[in-house]
Amino acid sequence: MGLPDAELADPTSISGSLRCSGPVDRDCIEKALERRLRCPLCGLEMQPEQLMPSLIVQNLLDELMVRCKHLALGCIWQGCLQDRCEHERGCLVLANHAFLEENQQLRAENQRLKAENQKLREVNLENQQDLSKISTQLRQLQVPDNRVNIFCKNFSGRTYVFQVSLNEKVAELKQCISKKFDLEPELFKVMYRLRPLPENSVLKAQGLQSESEVSVCITSQMKTLAQLSPAKDKRP
Repeated sequence: MGLPDAELADPTSISGSLRCSGPVDRDCIEKALERRLRCPLCGLEMQPEQLMPSLIVQNLLDELMVRCKHLALGCIWQGCLQDRCEHERGCLVLANHAFLEENQQLRAENQRLKAENQKLREVNLENQQDLSKISTQLRQLQVPDNRVNIFCKNFSGRTYVFQVSLNEKVAELKQCISKKFDLEPELFKVMYRLRPLPENSVLKAQGLQSESEVSVCITSQMKTLAQLSPAKDKRP
């Protein structure tokens, strides 16, 4: 309590926690007790759990006029310190601010969802357009039951589709390739699975079926002409 034992009538009747009643800031005295378990005012040994708030100081603090913590948000409430906690639990300004903030977040989320939905609609439209193109191409490639599609690449690697009957002869397919590639029939052979097809044979008999791929092989006669053509150009 701030008095020496000599000034007390019965020192043993005084609780250790009451022997020093000097007002000290709680943070400061807790830091002091961490260094040494003695009261910084009277030097009496004590434990942190023996600390007691000063009722006089507490009463003075409770009567202090204070403002709401949310003054920056626009709350104009003023009152005693002891009433502030109750006010802040139901502060309408804070509740309104939280509502506006949540509403703003919901609006931002709504805008984000709208943007994503727009992207999905655009992707869906593109997919529908692609599907329409593919359907059109399939309809164009559709042939009667007695005819099939045979694929053949030209010398630049481009693939052409020839609609033929498997009951036709190789010579008829060769004629179609000749017209498409602008190549004389006698200058090339039709190849299938790395073997030349006899011109008088039927396509079906050679193992061709729907979507089979054939190739073109230049004959030696064509190579000879290609070799002779530069020599002719050099003549005066």
